[in-house]
Amino acid sequence: MKKQLFCGASKKLITPREDLLPYMMGLGGATFGKIQDELYVRVIAFSNGINQAMLVSFDLDKAPYPEENTRLLQEKTGTPADHILFFAIHTHTAPLTGYRPFEPKHDISGKPLRVQEAIREYEEFVRSQMIAAAMEAVESQRPAKLGYRYGSSYINVNRCQDYMMVGCDGREYTECGLGANGAGPVDHTAFVMKVEDMEGRPIAFFINYAVHCVTMFLNDIGDGRSGISGDIGGNVSQYMEKRFEGTVAVWSSGAAGDINPVMMTQTIYPDADTGEPVGQCLGKLEDSCLILRAMAGRHFADVLQIIRNIKCDEEVVDIGSAIEWSRTPGCEDVLKNGQIRDENSSYGIRMHLLRIGQVALMGINGELYTTLGQKIKEVSPMKHTIIINHESSLLLDNPGYILDDETICRCQAGEGGRIPVNGFCGVPDTIAASLKSHTKIMFERILCGNCLISGSQE
Repeated sequence: MKKQLFCGASKKLITPREDLLPYMMGLGGATFGKIQDELYVRVIAFSNGINQAMLVSFDLDKAPYPEENTRLLQEKTGTPADHILFFAIHTHTAPLTGYRPFEPKHDISGKPLRVQEAIREYEEFVRSQMIAAAMEAVESQRPAKLGYRYGSSYINVNRCQDYMMVGCDGREYTECGLGANGAGPVDHTAFVMKVEDMEGRPIAFFINYAVHCVTMFLNDIGDGRSGISGDIGGNVSQYMEKRFEGTVAVWSSGAAGDINPVMMTQTIYPDADTGEPVGQCLGKLEDSCLILRAMAGRHFADVLQIIRNIKCDEEVVDIGSAIEWSRTPGCEDVLKNGQIRDENSSYGIRMHLLRIGQVALMGINGELYTTLGQKIKEVSPMKHTIIINHESSLLLDNPGYILDDETICRCQAGEGGRIPVNGFCGVPDTIAASLKSHTKIMFERILCGNCLISGSQE
């Protein structure tokens, strides 16, 4: 049977109402007093006459209630939950949503009642807009063909920097913390997939690039509050949708757990006297917006250059999915001393593979580091394997930052370092091997034709 590709796409506004802004919470303890640019939920729906698949993206830090919402999407659209990639662009200037017991500072249940009510109201609005976008995307599906291409975008840099410091006792020591590491591993590759109808009219774009959306993080509108923004990812999507009218452009983060933009509102650098990391922020909103326009504008220009060379000629596609959990030892103190207190502890990473033709999208439920993403690609039998961070990252079994061995060892050598890990991370010499092993299992499943079975082997 010919597996003709069908595709439809839609987007809906999810910017909170202005009267709810005083009660919204943001990352880093941010509060909001202005809407700098709009937020959206975007959906691209695929089918081939046999199987269905869906990409659901939010201009938020994390996609809310993944288990409940993918089940709801299945009920409303008929797309199996395990064929839905459910992710956020990880902008740091959007309201927090979802259940977060593993992030105590962001746990809604501990906030004042009025804050809880406002967030619940906003979450319900986001859910209804998600359903509307998904149903519209499915209903608008028509025969289509796709193409893809790679290019480069040089707006990102490794952010794990070694600081050479001098203590009060005159002792010299090194700590690994956030900053800018021009010599560190970074992937400048940008991937763009274009889907068009049989008459050559574009339907949707999928963009993937490894960078944290933190250009606007800690921006100040003048009174200590921040302006809401979709940051680099959200703005590039809007630039695309303005340039290619009637399309939906989904931007996604690659393996960017250790990657920042080269310019952003917050600057972290070594103090000239002590070597200690110093963090400072721009004081004016217009300065933050200028940097955002520069970063998003450069990235958008790079994406356009890639699109110019895309030829859409793949119209018969296989669609399949597989899910695996990588489970390795984990420890709260591994960055300090490398000791595992509890031999039964487990560090879980959910891997969600979705195949669309010759493209393999690998969703990761945390913030995967660059070299670990490269390890997955190395063992993939499909040339076009794309990593998507923050996929279903609000599941209760959440790995947070997924550090590579080198960074963990650098932190251990520096008495713990200052790299964020959400208080828990994996143990060296275990994570990469496990990710590679499960990658092989997943591809064996989808390439042998058994595309409907999801697994959780450990």
